[in-house]
Amino acid sequence: MGGLRIGCVLMTGIGAILAGDSSPSISPPPPLYAAVTYSGGGGPFYVSGASGNMIDNYSPARAFVYTYGGGTPPYTTSVQLLNDPSGKLSIVGAGSPIPKDTLAWSGFSLSEAQGCYIQFDLTDSLGATASARYPATGVIVLQRTS
Repeated sequence: MGGLRIGCVLMTGIGAILAGDSSPSISPPPPLYAAVTYSGGGGPFYVSGASGNMIDNYSPARAFVYTYGGGTPPYTTSVQLLNDPSGKLSIVGAGSPIPKDTLAWSGFSLSEAQGCYIQFDLTDSLGATASARYPATGVIVLQRTS
């Protein structure tokens, strides 16, 4: 009763190696990257009032935009405002319905100008790090004009 027999053989271990197993190899993740920009450019920004923020008290509104990827998720992020010796600038979540990070100022005298830069740091689950600074050089300047 000669019929056609179809079957398969599962090879594992050394048999698969000897048979030339061509399983796809696992490639490493793409490099981790981080970037930060400020919508609308880098200023200088002329503001009114002793206190406010760049979303609720400035037109057009300005917000930080963070982009990142690569590496191995999940990620841990950190944002710092640096080079503000006066302590009059800060990063706040402002706007509605979804708050976005932006610059805020407080205690500004008329004609006072202050500057800072933003440092965005990213760490992936394997400990790889990437960081970005805005602006890349210099500082963001806010000056009170009224």
